[in-house]
Amino acid sequence: MQGTFSLSIDRTDDKAFSLAFTDLSGQMEESLIARYFTATKRILRRPRMLNASFYLLPSDIATLDLSVPIRLKGVRLGSLDINDNLFYLNNLGPYRSGMVCNATLITL
Repeated sequence: MQGTFSLSIDRTDDKAFSLAFTDLSGQMEESLIARYFTATKRILRRPRMLNASFYLLPSDIATLDLSVPIRLKGVRLGSLDINDNLFYLNNLGPYRSGMVCNATLITL
């Protein structure tokens, strides 16, 4: 049995975007950074960083997803109490199984 189908694509200018990460002169479309990453851009412009030591299991490292923020709740780092906050993992290492490793976190 044979059939035919047609595919129509509607182009609308209100959803137009550019693959450029920054705005270009004379560009009518919105850049990807401006459209999807304005909050991230604001956070990374002046990041508040936190250096801490963590004990991580090998399973923690194996399942580490860098796209998901890290939530610390009820943690004490030196004289700093973190009740409930989210962080991006900026740097981790050196990691050795069974030992404490250093991490740099960026506060969201």
